[in-house]
Amino acid sequence: MILTVEVHGDGEERHAVVAVVRILGPNKRAGRSDYAVGAVKADACDGGPASSAGCVVVGHDNQQGLWALLEHACAALRKADFTAL
Repeated sequence: MILTVEVHGDGEERHAVVAVVRILGPNKRAGRSDYAVGAVKADACDGGPASSAGCVVVGHDNQQGLWALLEHACAALRKADFTAL
């Protein structure tokens, strides 16, 4: 499974992608699974430098569904160390 979330700017930047989150995991989602998470953000996203980070969501209960996975991935990214590009 690959889940990609694109964040677009606003105003004149609305067509520009300012951040991307990609979550990769197993095709068969039985029980609990680990998911690799990567993110890249442009400097226009929050005024800081363009940067990237990666982390892992470990043991996600697949019965919680896709939105819970996205929530766990975002929580993990909030704790991740972003590296300037």
